[in-house]
Amino acid sequence: MQLLKTTRAWLQLIRLPKNTHAWLQLIRPPNLVTVPGDPLAGAALALAAGANGNIAAAIVASIVSLMLYISGMIMNDYVDLEEDKLKRPQRPLPSGEIKPLHAIIAALTIAGIGIGIALIINPITGITALMLLITIALYNFVLKEDLFVSSLVMGSCRGLSMILGAFAVGYKIGIHSFTIIFASLAINFYIAAVTSIAAHETEEVYIGFRRWLPTLAISLLILAIRPLAGYFIWLTLIPSATAIIISVKIARDLTDTPEPEVVQKSVGLYIRILLLMQAAICFTQFPIGIILGLLLLALWPLGNKLSEKFYAS
Repeated sequence: MQLLKTTRAWLQLIRLPKNTHAWLQLIRPPNLVTVPGDPLAGAALALAAGANGNIAAAIVASIVSLMLYISGMIMNDYVDLEEDKLKRPQRPLPSGEIKPLHAIIAALTIAGIGIGIALIINPITGITALMLLITIALYNFVLKEDLFVSSLVMGSCRGLSMILGAFAVGYKIGIHSFTIIFASLAINFYIAAVTSIAAHETEEVYIGFRRWLPTLAISLLILAIRPLAGYFIWLTLIPSATAIIISVKIARDLTDTPEPEVVQKSVGLYIRILLLMQAAICFTQFPIGIILGLLLLALWPLGNKLSEKFYAS
């Protein structure tokens, strides 16, 4: 009986839903534009380090990362359903626009397809994608209550996504391994810092020194990619410096105990800053990395436009 019920729910799910806006809201469109940049940045850095794989594999890896991210966003709201009924009743699941069963079926289906695609690229990419999915699940279902641990785990999802792109283009452990790992850790640290700020976005709380951590993470990223930037270091500094300037402005807006609306808006902007950071990483490689970096920068206005219609946090 339960199997029949699940099958019927899945069949209903794959039809074009009438509540398309609710589904889009569930997967956070403003954030989605920042997701492909993680594996693309990792691939560009790996190519700069000497990998000789096909960039097409990195593009496929970016699709895998996007699918796993979407799955994670749906899982997140599924786990937070009871809390959202009290604090965010207008969201798709607590409002009843989307059934929880439909949501979790969608999350598992999308994740399964993503892992399958990653395995087709090459075995190590498939294993990395599986590790990424496990990390996403751990964050959502097990570790979310511990702010420090959950922030680090959330950050590691972005770091693993970068590594996913590096392995997709055939990167093997070598002389520049430290540079690639350092860069992924800088992204990890950045998202961990943003996650810690977003943790109490519905309350008026004192944020304190945490508001300066994203700026510190961007500075660490500049140091991380310096060895591979070479003659293009000036080009990497343009988006990096812009990211620092914006993050400093956000930090000033988060002084004392900011309003929840200010925190939520700031978190969305912090996430979109990833586009600048990813572009800086891509600019370490010529010529394909330059092209990828420019494409990522072109997504900035799209992310801003989407943020006017959908929440990002």
